[in-house]
Amino acid sequence: MEGLQKGTIVSGNVSNSWQRYPSK
Repeated sequence: MEGLQKGTIVSGNVSNSWQRYPSK
C-alpha cells in the first residue's frame, strides 16, 4: 500500500508542477 501512496504523491507533485508552469 505504501508503494501506491508514494506513486500517487509523485503523480500529484507532477500535476502541480504542470499547473505552476502552464506555459510549458
